[in-house]
Amino acid sequence: MIKLDEDIFIAKDFFTGMLRGFRKIEKKGDYRIGFAVPVIPLNCCGYVSYLQAIGKKEDYEQRFGRAYRSRFSAVFNIEETAEYLWELMGNFDRMAADFSGRDGYCICDCYFNIGCIMYTRDRWLMMGKWPEKSGESGMGTDEGYIYQDNVEKDMSIYEIQSVLAGHLAFGHQKQRMLKYYKEHPEIFKMPSD
Repeated sequence: MIKLDEDIFIAKDFFTGMLRGFRKIEKKGDYRIGFAVPVIPLNCCGYVSYLQAIGKKEDYEQRFGRAYRSRFSAVFNIEETAEYLWELMGNFDRMAADFSGRDGYCICDCYFNIGCIMYTRDRWLMMGKWPEKSGESGMGTDEGYIYQDNVEKDMSIYEIQSVLAGHLAFGHQKQRMLKYYKEHPEIFKMPSD
């Protein structure tokens, strides 16, 4: 199963790449899979993997400070980071194709924004599906729930290094990034356009 938020961009062969990576982890991973994720540049963990892969971590750190894998990092707190990370792509589909030639996976041992995750049906049932609490919006509580369940069941978050997905913006960056999206069609343009 794959859960995607409404502002996630995926490229050709996204699902195939995720499934291939997931199966590889099932065979060779050191820990059971809680869920697997692609590299997501605008994500509190994924941005570090992305910057390292394209050789821009040092440049990022000179502009915005240390690239920590943390929800309290600059990628979340500074609005300009969203534009910076999207500009580094040149074009999303071409960058995603470049990533498809990579290999490997890593463990994410920090807070992960669950805008794009893959898990098995058995895992979904094991965690009680997506429990809802009366009177709550669910915003952020679903992340807390799945993390707690991962810890209690000794399961891990794996990042698949050969799959790239795009996240437009965190909530407080949304208006600025919607404007950016309209003003920079070359980044988001599909190859067939």
